[in-house]
Amino acid sequence: SGPLPIPPDRAVEAPGFDLEGYIIRYSGHTKIARLQIIAQTCPALQMEAYQLLMRELRKGMNTELYSKLLADLGPQFDEPGWVDETDRKARQTQERLEGELNHNKSNLVKESIRQGYNDLGEFFYARGDLNQSMKFYVRTRDYCTSNRHMADMCVRVIQVAVDLNNY
Repeated sequence: SGPLPIPPDRAVEAPGFDLEGYIIRYSGHTKIARLQIIAQTCPALQMEAYQLLMRELRKGMNTELYSKLLADLGPQFDEPGWVDETDRKARQTQERLEGELNHNKSNLVKESIRQGYNDLGEFFYARGDLNQSMKFYVRTRDYCTSNRHMADMCVRVIQVAVDLNNY
């Protein structure tokens, strides 16, 4: 039925289910999580769900999850060179963001420091490192200079907490 066996007690039949029509309503981590659940529970949709999942992962920068799934699924789901190229670009981006943050810290510009932490939080969120993302979003608190900044920080922390299942 698919690349990974589904235990009979977890298998769900979904005749006539329009996976593409369903999943188009979601994005980001939610889309990825839903595709994983469908692939792990629905034998009839498993191959399609894994194909959509791997395609969705290649749109982002979460090479860790991509590599983990690839090890389980096999080379038919791979796009050769994608992981190495994405990791290379991510290292460059991280170095640039950290350099900008350090520069802003030395100039003591609160708004620029807050934005630097936000940028790093977004970067790690895109990489799938939610704990690191949370750390940077929480650090913005000391540099919030308006109610809007505080609200933005709270929304980002809540979003990451939900994705971490940390209620």
